[in-house]
Amino acid sequence: MPNITFSFLYEKLKRGMGGFYDEATLISVCKVNIDVLPKEFIWFDTLYYENEVEKHYPLNEQWYLILTFFPFFTTIRPYKVAKEEYYRSLIGKKFNIVIKE
Repeated sequence: MPNITFSFLYEKLKRGMGGFYDEATLISVCKVNIDVLPKEFIWFDTLYYENEVEKHYPLNEQWYLILTFFPFFTTIRPYKVAKEEYYRSLIGKKFNIVIKE
């Protein structure tokens, strides 16, 4: 099973009944210009806490991939042709969720 790695324990990874997701299935890959994403979407997708202080992962590129997983959460990843091809080849596959804190 492939891994999807996160630099922080993001709020989007929380389960409704407590705990965090440890695996999820990739269901969609979309290339998007950062300028068309609502600020609320970016705020939630990049949100994590460090010592109880709200933080947001910086997005400094123009083009990104939005990966959608089930159970439902998204992640924004910098766009690269090879990465888009890689993720598209894995749509429908289950991923281990790895937190690299």
